[in-house]
Amino acid sequence: MFDSALIDYFRKASRDQDIIVKGIGNAIIDSQMKLDKIEAGIVDVDTKLETTRAEAKKLLALAMTGTISQGTTFKAKMTELDEEIFKLEDTLARLQAQKSAAQMSAHSGRFLHQNLRFAMQYLDQAPPEAQRSLLQAMIKEIIVFDDRIELRMYLGEPDETMPCEITPENGKSLTEIDEALTTQTLVSSGRQKWLPTMDSEHYKRHLSKCKEIHILVKMYRHRGRGTSISLYDPLPSRPLPPPPVYKNIVAMAVQVREYLVKNPQRTQTAAGNHFGITRARISQLITIVENLPDDFISIMKTTKDQSMLKRFSGKTLLRIAGQRTPEQRETYITTIRNQIS
Repeated sequence: MFDSALIDYFRKASRDQDIIVKGIGNAIIDSQMKLDKIEAGIVDVDTKLETTRAEAKKLLALAMTGTISQGTTFKAKMTELDEEIFKLEDTLARLQAQKSAAQMSAHSGRFLHQNLRFAMQYLDQAPPEAQRSLLQAMIKEIIVFDDRIELRMYLGEPDETMPCEITPENGKSLTEIDEALTTQTLVSSGRQKWLPTMDSEHYKRHLSKCKEIHILVKMYRHRGRGTSISLYDPLPSRPLPPPPVYKNIVAMAVQVREYLVKNPQRTQTAAGNHFGITRARISQLITIVENLPDDFISIMKTTKDQSMLKRFSGKTLLRIAGQRTPEQRETYITTIRNQIS
């Protein structure tokens, strides 16, 4: 019943941008005013931020050159400047976000007009479902009189109201008290309104909240030559160090003695070159093998007991060989054996 009137209305609106912009003009003008105010605020905050940064940099330079002492007063002043810089940076970031949102709203009038004009121009060619959705969204209210129906649209032009005559049927006309028509809601109660712009109070309240998230993750760390870090999964257990293998000094001394016996023309220097050790070490080994008891040497040169080899180290054997009498050497050896067992 209302198709021809509504489509004619939208055809008129598609040829006049003012009709469309009038419906959203207040929002666009308000956004432009807010954008100007935000830009002015950004300039003020940016100026304050640069001034505060320069002051903090100057104060730090004076402290580094020793012009002023880095005492309690200096630390308090630096803390105050740091807090002020943090607040100004936070304020500047919020204003930049509000500026971006305001720009989106302020510069959207032309874009909205082009798209709405295109949609209105070809509304009669659109599918029925699309026509119904757009028409329902644009209808503000429907008033039913005895002989006509008035449709009030969200856009006021080209006609403030769109009367549509009702042809009486069987001499009966609709009245305002017909609750079946006057109270029936043709669209949902929460009819579409113009959504608030991005810089509305609702957006500001949410923007002011600190958006942070803290995630607790188990971290495993090993220190060594380098630091190994693993998240979630523990690091593999470290391999046990290999057991120490101690040198058999007595067996080495016996080998040196046998080499020199077989090669009497060789010197201790030649023996050192043969075994890859210094001449001083060769001299110490000869001292050990010549002064220790024969039974002790016969036992030690074939032993694999690491505890024995550890206790009878090179220094210990030289200390035993340095004892004045054989009895003292035997006593020293017996004492160490008792400690091991």
